[in-house]
Amino acid sequence: MTFVVGIDGSDISWAAFHAACRMIDRKKDTMWAYHVTNPGRYKDMPLNYQPDTLKNNFESLSIREEVSDCVNVNWMCEEKASVDSKVRDMICSFAHKKTADVLILGAYGTKGKQTWSGKSTGDRDKLGSAAYNAVHTSFCTCVIIKNDNGIAVNTEAAAKQHLKYMACVDGSDLAHDGYKVAAGLARRDFDPVVACTLETPQSINHIPHCFRPDIIVERYTEANQMYVTPGMGEVLAIQRNRMSVPKQLCDVADTSGAVFIAFGSQGLSGGKAAMGSVANYALKKGHCCVIIVKANEHGCKQLFVNDPEEL
Repeated sequence: MTFVVGIDGSDISWAAFHAACRMIDRKKDTMWAYHVTNPGRYKDMPLNYQPDTLKNNFESLSIREEVSDCVNVNWMCEEKASVDSKVRDMICSFAHKKTADVLILGAYGTKGKQTWSGKSTGDRDKLGSAAYNAVHTSFCTCVIIKNDNGIAVNTEAAAKQHLKYMACVDGSDLAHDGYKVAAGLARRDFDPVVACTLETPQSINHIPHCFRPDIIVERYTEANQMYVTPGMGEVLAIQRNRMSVPKQLCDVADTSGAVFIAFGSQGLSGGKAAMGSVANYALKKGHCCVIIVKANEHGCKQLFVNDPEEL
């Protein structure tokens, strides 16, 4: 698989790099750290935002993470061709050019008033432009790393940290793709994977068979045996309450200790909203890092579809 990580010098972008190190297969996968520089702007910025410094930091962190000799790790720095060039578009274009399977970006939330520390004074009620553009327009799976994610920043700490993945499933094939990608990104024998569904018993006789809560629980009990190491898979069937579905799922993720919450997404639908309401809520309001699996053959690679043994 090929991973692309956006690096801009902020703490959250380095958190995205560390998250990628938790997800990659160190014997097989390829990682690209991608940075866009604007010489007219960066010459007045602190040293830690300079391209040469970023490259040196990337190389030192790759050694610290013990990935420099294990996988094909690459650094790419591109300069904006003109003032009209958009960083957000260049990131998606680079990921598409490299036929990336996963694009990982950090996001503090709404930009608000930016500080040179790389943090935002705004509230998380929308994504930054690069993350927003990626989840709405890119062809590959997108992973958005949130602030205060708690992901370990080095190999020693990671060896003691279990990152829980929660996939939101509703009986649809698209949601199932989200589950399979979550199972594929989780470290085998180490990271728990939870399939979570919301029960609606009052309408159980009025929905197709595959969407019945009891059938979903049965399906993912079997799926955990196929895709997840024994003992590392779990199925949660939560009774619907008065909360909205998006808020309840995010609350379940928080209370269960999930670090990542995964959704299948149709992508652009022709309307104003490119994501479904649940994924949109998790991206804007949730605390967990979010995995968006696109509804196309590149969003859920055949690795996850046909050959679970490869996991």
